[in-house]
Amino acid sequence: MRSLKSLLLCFCFLFFAQASHGQTQSDPSTGACDHPAASWFTPSEVWAWTQICTGKPADMQNAPGGAPDKGCTPAEYSTWPEQRTLRADFVRTVLTSPELTKNPVRGTFEFRCAAIAGQLTLDNLNISVSVWIDDSALPNGADLYQSKVDGSFTFDGSFFGDIGINANSIIARDRFGLDDATLKWVTLGQAQLGYFSAKRSEISSKLSAIGLKTTHWFNISEAILGNVSIRQAEIGAQFTGSQSDMRSLDAFGAAVTANFLLESTFIDERLYINDAKLGRNLALNDAWIGEN
Repeated sequence: MRSLKSLLLCFCFLFFAQASHGQTQSDPSTGACDHPAASWFTPSEVWAWTQICTGKPADMQNAPGGAPDKGCTPAEYSTWPEQRTLRADFVRTVLTSPELTKNPVRGTFEFRCAAIAGQLTLDNLNISVSVWIDDSALPNGADLYQSKVDGSFTFDGSFFGDIGINANSIIARDRFGLDDATLKWVTLGQAQLGYFSAKRSEISSKLSAIGLKTTHWFNISEAILGNVSIRQAEIGAQFTGSQSDMRSLDAFGAAVTANFLLESTFIDERLYINDAKLGRNLALNDAWIGEN
C-alpha cells in the first residue's frame, strides 16, 4: 500500500511539474518573454532580446525608433539611427544564454539590419542554435575561431568594410553563408562545414580555406574576390566559381567530389590546380586566366 501511495505521489508531482514548466515557456502569440532582460541592456537590446526569446527575428529597423523608412543598406549604417545598434557583448550573451538556447521557441536566432558595435567575439563557443546576422553592419569584424554551431551561421548581405572574419577551425553542421556580403578577408582554415556559400560577395583581399572540409558544395559564383585558396581542402560535392572575378585561385592538393566549375570566370593572375583530385569535370568554358 505504501508503495502504491508513493507511486501516486510521484506521478502527481511529475504531472504538476510538467504543467508548471509548460506555463513558464515564452508565448510567441502574446510577445511575452518569461526570461527577464539584464539591467545593462539598452532599450533596443531589450526589444531584440524579447524578439529572439519569443521566436521572432530581431529586425532592428522595426525596433522602436528604428526608422524603417531609411531602408536597410548596411554600407550606409553610419546614417542609421542609434536604435538599430546592438553591442557585440549583447549578441554573445543572447547566443550563450541557457535561458534562451536550452529550449528555444525557434531553432534560429535571427538578427537583421543591425549595427554591431565592437568586434563580435564568439571564439571557442558551443552554440546550439542556427545564427543569422544578415543585412547588418559589423565594422569591427568577427572572431569565430574554433566555435561549434549546431546548425547554420550566416552573414548574408552584411557589410564589414575594411576588415573580415576569422572562422578558422569553426564547425558548422549546415551552411556557412556570405552571399552578397562585403568584406576584406575571410579565413576558414581547417573549418568543417555542411556547405559554404559566398555568391555575389565582394571579398577584396583573400578567401583562405586551407584544409577546409565540406560535406556538400562550395559556391563562390558571381563574386568579386582577391586571392582564393582551397589548398588541401576536401569539398564533398561541387565547387562553383563560375562568373566570378578573382585575383588568383590556388587549389593545390584539393579534393572535389563532383564538378569543378569556372565557366565565364576571370582570373587575373593564376589558376593553380597541381595535384588536385576532381571527381568529375573541370569546366573552363569562356574563362579567362592571366597566367598558365
